[in-house]
Amino acid sequence: MLGDMAIKDLTPESENIGGRLVKNMRICGSGIYKYSIKEAPLLGLAPVPDEYKGLDIINVYRPPEVLEKYKDYFARVPIITGHHIRIDRDNAKRYSVGMIGDTVRTEIDKEDGELYLYTTGTIITGDGVEAYEDLGQLSVGYDPVIVWESGEHNGEKYHAVLKEFKDVNHVLICKTARGGPQC
Repeated sequence: MLGDMAIKDLTPESENIGGRLVKNMRICGSGIYKYSIKEAPLLGLAPVPDEYKGLDIINVYRPPEVLEKYKDYFARVPIITGHHIRIDRDNAKRYSVGMIGDTVRTEIDKEDGELYLYTTGTIITGDGVEAYEDLGQLSVGYDPVIVWESGEHNGEKYHAVLKEFKDVNHVLICKTARGGPQC
């Protein structure tokens, strides 16, 4: 007989099925995010305009409508630990500790008024579960289209605006996410 088969003694010993950690996760939000001016080239923001060259920090605005438009890019990406690294088929087995779910939904936070992306995440490796329980914050690894554009959001000035996502590659479990403890 081929196909599914029962395996004896698969009763979970933890509250999560089969030892997997399945969580509802807030993975990304709109608003202003702070980057070192040295990170500008990584964001595609080179050259730096003369008016911003003296800054140590640049504020990048993520509009809620951009997150809403590209939310499906965040589905089914690997969850990793350690540091941001582009995940591909050659290194996925080595770095992935789980996966983001199939469906990403949006919700406006009643306290800060920002739009956030929510989904489920399944973490299956022991080191991944430990990292999530110890660190608990999430940071998205993505390929953005950002342009220099000044403006103001909720009383705070920004220097650049996220216009679109070319790709969302992974979600990193980390100690301190750029989005803060709300992600």
